[in-house]
Amino acid sequence: MIKKIKLLSLMLFLCVVSSGFAQEVNNAIKVKSALDKKTASIGDYIKYEITLVAPRTAEFDFSEVAKGLKKLKSQQGSQEAKEEASEEKSDSPALSIKDSGLFRKGIFKKKRFTQWYKFSTYSVGKYIIPEFIVKYKDSLNSAILSLKIPAQEFEIKSLLEKDSKDIKDIKGPISPAEKFKKFLLMLAAFLILSGAVWLSLRFWRRKQKEYASRVKPAWEFAYQMLEELRLLDYPGRGKVKEYYFELSYIVRHYLEDRFNLRAPEMTTEEFLAKVGDYAELNSEVRSVLKDFLISCDMVKFAKYAPPREEIDLSFNLAKQIIDKTIPAYQPLPTA
Repeated sequence: MIKKIKLLSLMLFLCVVSSGFAQEVNNAIKVKSALDKKTASIGDYIKYEITLVAPRTAEFDFSEVAKGLKKLKSQQGSQEAKEEASEEKSDSPALSIKDSGLFRKGIFKKKRFTQWYKFSTYSVGKYIIPEFIVKYKDSLNSAILSLKIPAQEFEIKSLLEKDSKDIKDIKGPISPAEKFKKFLLMLAAFLILSGAVWLSLRFWRRKQKEYASRVKPAWEFAYQMLEELRLLDYPGRGKVKEYYFELSYIVRHYLEDRFNLRAPEMTTEEFLAKVGDYAELNSEVRSVLKDFLISCDMVKFAKYAPPREEIDLSFNLAKQIIDKTIPAYQPLPTA
């Protein structure tokens, strides 16, 4: 009898100690819930988080939370939304959970547990996430306890305007008068557009002709440059090297414009090889051009000092190159 009394006393003591320890653990847990947005449109994803700060030995069971989320229904919405909700099957959840997960953080006495769910719905209205019950236990204590998760609210709004309808009414048949009126409007628009295009083309062609009449041909510009260089009288002022630089530049620039060449950085040999591909430059012109460019290079790079007669000959060679490459129908400039 005495042994039974002692055994009962021991069991009662352990229950009291266990209950006190469990209550201490329960009081030590901090609970928080949150939504990343309170208002969303249909189809948008909402993130729901449950954060628990508890002893690191605690173990939580969130299975009832996922089940509860899938059973959520709109608390307030349009009459159409309520009718649609009533027509849905019982096994068709209003909320669709796309993803979920559990994060644990902390290595000391306390650890942060974050259980999250990402869900969406296509039913408009206001929703209330209730105070879910989460069961847990401590690895140091076999007792299973529970705690409440704070409730949350959110609202799902429609993408349609307030007074709009999903399907617009079918328009009535178009009368012959309305068809003819539309035809006249389309014909007038076509005529106006065609007239605008024609006027634009005519204006553009006129401007092109005016521009072409103002722009000098390449040979006329080259003759002008040669005359300006002659009037500067570089050789008479002791600037023979500068004179040959300008003279060779005028000829090369003329040939580039006349035959659409792009060779500003080419050497004399490369330039001569390039112009040799053009049929308009016959062998006589290529021979004169070669003698002219070589004589210019001798002065520009070999420090050759030509006499006055040779300087005048180089000028005449430059003019001869232009004379022999202008179109046949163009009159030569008068001396």
